[in-house]
Amino acid sequence: MREIYLIARREFKARLRNRAFIAMTFLSPLLLVGFFAFSVYMSQQDTTEHRILVVDDSKLFINRIANNGETFQFEFSTKKLIDAEQHFAAEGYTALLWISPNIIEGGAGACKLFYSKTPGYALQNHIRSQLEKIVYEEKLLANNIQPQIVSNARQHIQLILQQVGNSGTYADQDGISQLGFIMAALMFIFIMMYGMMVFRSVLEEKQSRIVEVLLTSVKPVKLLIGKISGIALLGILQFILMGVLTWSLSWGLQHSILKNQLITYDDFKHQQAEVFQKGSETDFSKLSRFDQQLELFSLFKKVETLAFFEIFSLFTLFFLSGFLFYSAIMSALASAADSDADAQQFLLPVNLPLIASYLIAVQGVINPDAELYAWASWIPFSAPVVMVSRITAGIPLYKALVSWLILSFSFLIVIFWSARIYHNGILNTGKKSRWRDFWHWSKKRI
Repeated sequence: MREIYLIARREFKARLRNRAFIAMTFLSPLLLVGFFAFSVYMSQQDTTEHRILVVDDSKLFINRIANNGETFQFEFSTKKLIDAEQHFAAEGYTALLWISPNIIEGGAGACKLFYSKTPGYALQNHIRSQLEKIVYEEKLLANNIQPQIVSNARQHIQLILQQVGNSGTYADQDGISQLGFIMAALMFIFIMMYGMMVFRSVLEEKQSRIVEVLLTSVKPVKLLIGKISGIALLGILQFILMGVLTWSLSWGLQHSILKNQLITYDDFKHQQAEVFQKGSETDFSKLSRFDQQLELFSLFKKVETLAFFEIFSLFTLFFLSGFLFYSAIMSALASAADSDADAQQFLLPVNLPLIASYLIAVQGVINPDAELYAWASWIPFSAPVVMVSRITAGIPLYKALVSWLILSFSFLIVIFWSARIYHNGILNTGKKSRWRDFWHWSKKRI
């Protein structure tokens, strides 16, 4: 055991000091949370103020285009387009919107936006939505339909998912499907990345012939187990650090950029509770409307229902078992390779199951009841990637644990097989190994 401990410690320390490891540990949570924060921030910000001069040759939009607070101000003019185009910037306007007389007929080039200050996506979207709304209302009036009737007839529908069990019990199914894609992708990347660490370490030691010196004082099996254990501990440490950093950054995000949205969400929940308690006696005239924020509130609710600690713990367990399973196979294959070309040839059968697992996980998130999705979550070669994508959908905990136990037991079988191949292949130099050699080595006793 002392030899295994020393080898594991050496592998752990050698990679712990690696700059790439340190950079990935600290930058990954920062980039992940930072990207989300930047997306939320940019979706809510439009600080550039615009004064837009409107020349409406159709006469349909005069004084009907709504301003957007103090950010977008629209002013209408009776000037000719050629005169307005030459002087709008000098008169303090940032843009000139021209609407052609045949816009209601859908003429090509129905409107143009001339600008001195570049218009952002928010301004373009505001103008487009306003014009489309007015044209829509005009076409309804042309068919003797009052737009107000159509507007009042529209109703936002929120679909709430609840799964009913065989015993009649039910549970909310508000999991975030996008999280399943992310979990599967991360598991695929981490298993491949850490597995390649073991693969490259074994291959480099064999090519440099350092392994021949090491094997004078330690058995091949202990060398293999120590190498895998050291990198596995490194992965666990990195997961814990990344989890703590991500949680800390997320907490900071909630109390900065999302602070106002979360306050509004609390008001929405209190209002819902009041309606639920009072029922038809509620004074609906005093209630606030949140039609434009229902999708954001639905996302907040889904995040609240997620068991992050359970998901993180299961992800860590499946990574550990999945890494041990695949690294045992990769180390056995690397021990038989004499060159990088041979190594790439041996890696293909390992990469294919991982790639197939990710593809199954992607399709399974789209169609959770697919039989292949369920079966793949129990098969050791695909379980690490597929099962972590299923746990975000709210499957029972015992199913995930049973799948993990099957994967862990499979590792014990694989490491026994890999140890025999490693024992015979690591000193097999000067001769190109073939696939049939693996079969012969696996039958030899250590």
